[in-house]
Amino acid sequence: MESSLARLETARAQSPLAEPLRKVMLLNASVSRDSQAAQATRERFVSHIVSGWPDEVLKTKGIDPQAIQEVREGVHAENRGVDYAAASLTPDEAVDRLIIAGSAGPVRRNESRSFSLAARDGFRQITLGVPLGPDIPEVIKLWGEEILPIVAPTIAPRPS
Repeated sequence: MESSLARLETARAQSPLAEPLRKVMLLNASVSRDSQAAQATRERFVSHIVSGWPDEVLKTKGIDPQAIQEVREGVHAENRGVDYAAASLTPDEAVDRLIIAGSAGPVRRNESRSFSLAARDGFRQITLGVPLGPDIPEVIKLWGEEILPIVAPTIAPRPS
């Protein structure tokens, strides 16, 4: 995250635009009362996204492009789909680097760090992205009742 922020600040400093950079954080998390179901939803999503990313993007995320080659071939060249790739080809390291998954407690602990980083570095918006989880009504309830009420109040506002 730190290197991404530094690249953004450098690019913004070189831009002719005068207004401040509006930072938006995208948090991808799969949450469920059934931790295994949350993990499976996350694996499917990661297989889909990494299969289409260029090598340079994979490298910035700390993922070896060679490790994803079989996923690309399975999803695109062989047209087997993401379920095939998620089940047998997508490396666990890639999944772990991209999406937090589990029950509300572990997700809350991990996202608490992300929320604190967003507050510290002047992010103006946090967006919860897909895959969210296997059961959307349950996901909404977990975020609304067990994650956000605990995470959000702990964030110290950025000094003006």
